[in-house]
Amino acid sequence: KILFQPIINLRGSSSEFYEVLLRRINSEDGSLESPEKFLETAEAAKIATIVDRWVILQSVKALVSRRMHGQDTKIIINLTAQSLTDKTFLPWLNVAFKATKLPEHSVIFQCSEKDTQTHLKRAQDVFTELQQLNCPFSISRFGSHDDSVSLLERLPANYVKLDANYTIDLHNPTVRSKFT
Repeated sequence: KILFQPIINLRGSSSEFYEVLLRRINSEDGSLESPEKFLETAEAAKIATIVDRWVILQSVKALVSRRMHGQDTKIIINLTAQSLTDKTFLPWLNVAFKATKLPEHSVIFQCSEKDTQTHLKRAQDVFTELQQLNCPFSISRFGSHDDSVSLLERLPANYVKLDANYTIDLHNPTVRSKFT
């Protein structure tokens, strides 16, 4: 199941932002399960790219509908490491965008800091290609490594999403000092 988490812009932009969240419906009780468990299985089975592409297609359909109704909506879609390293992903994405006629800047692709650090050269290539498609790039779970800030020098992402530990501990001066 695809969910859309609204992101509030504190600077007064007229655009709506949503992060696309993937959940699995538990067949036993109907509860929604977070992706950590089932994405590990998808990655082990080498089908995480297929899951990412399904999420992209479903999300883009919803985005097209919103934009047809006059909403200036943008979505953030998380990518797995498999999509980040899949050399067929960007050509596929280019075809998908042409088919929808969406403005590319309305979709922001996000990879975790861990995946971008692990696959830095490929992440830089993807970032460059996304820039050519006019698609912004975001790094999630930012700040989870000691050299997080230096990552931005090598990969100047358009957006960063702080690691949850930092948002929990913002009152801690040690945490705040890492970002000043």
